[in-house]
Amino acid sequence: MKDEQNQTIKDLHVEIENICKAGFLRTWYKEKRWKIALDWIGSGKKVLDIGCRWGHITYDIAKKGNEVIGIDFVPEFIEEAKKIHGDKVKFMVMDAYDLKFKDKSFDAVFLGETFEHLIDPRKALKEIRRVLKDNGALIITTPNFASFRNRIKTFLGYQNDDFYLHIKVCTKETLENLLKGAGFKIEKIKGNQISFFNIKFPCPIVSLCNTFIVKAVKKK
Repeated sequence: MKDEQNQTIKDLHVEIENICKAGFLRTWYKEKRWKIALDWIGSGKKVLDIGCRWGHITYDIAKKGNEVIGIDFVPEFIEEAKKIHGDKVKFMVMDAYDLKFKDKSFDAVFLGETFEHLIDPRKALKEIRRVLKDNGALIITTPNFASFRNRIKTFLGYQNDDFYLHIKVCTKETLENLLKGAGFKIEKIKGNQISFFNIKFPCPIVSLCNTFIVKAVKKK
């Protein structure tokens, strides 16, 4: 049963990612959240990118002078990532719940639009904490369950399409509690913006923004 569930999830990932690849990702990778995340990762680091898909952001992390390994549990994504960026970045098929790395192997771990797809985020965070060096950084971008847009849509009785294939979508408080409970100290948290009908607006209130960008540090 577990193998069947995993395969179903992989098939759904392939389906939704192919839809995204047809158009959405042309603008998705240009959003401000990625620049903030890349700035927080910095340079001269050994970085693990979990849920790397086709490796576009992984490659951007590498271009900043980092040694990067990109992993994804969908073999088709890794095959394509190797074709596109394999001469510059190392890619591996791997599960976030069972990282095949030694303790304290990385200076930073990046979860870009991946956290919300995890069935068991606590288990994944435990593994991430294990492979991070002391004071190593975990950088996350993930949707906000209680964004202003989602509140309005729910109030009007509309289904939130943003949550398709999303398993654990958090509020700011829930995300903070999960990270603190897993042994991380939140250093920074920002919001990405709000948007309606593909029109984007700045949003100074983090708890109402579409997406969170978080930097959390592993506590000793």
